[in-house]
Amino acid sequence: MRDYIVLAPPLPAKDGAPEALRLVFVKDGFCWPALLITLPWLLYRGLFVEAALTILAMVALGLFAEPLGAAAPALSILLPLAFGVLGNDIRRFALRRRGYRVRGEASGRTLEEAEIRYFHGLPEEDAPPPSAMPVRVAPAAPGAVIGLFPQAEGAR
Repeated sequence: MRDYIVLAPPLPAKDGAPEALRLVFVKDGFCWPALLITLPWLLYRGLFVEAALTILAMVALGLFAEPLGAAAPALSILLPLAFGVLGNDIRRFALRRRGYRVRGEASGRTLEEAEIRYFHGLPEEDAPPPSAMPVRVAPAAPGAVIGLFPQAEGAR
């Protein structure tokens, strides 16, 4: 099971969307995309200050590679590894810096399962409106259909 920290946005939506639809679920733990594709991950998540600092660290590492000697390759490996370990924590910190506040925790095998578990435990006034939830509509059939096939047994 994965744990997620649930963060709420600071201001109400301008388009009238309920807060429950604007919550952000950030996984607690190791972040593989932050390890493997650090800079694109930072830009995708909107962590522009952190991306600029990462670029500066990479440039500084390149400039001082010769004086550092054998430590330069180790540091170039440690930087993405640090983002893999701390990536989700950095993302939560950046969201809190923007005014998001922690609303709770959720756990599940997938993000969708964690969302379901979180909203199932909320009081009714905080749950998303029924119109926002997907609705499965059965197709209209001329007669009663029993089983998985829309036609009667003899019509095949």
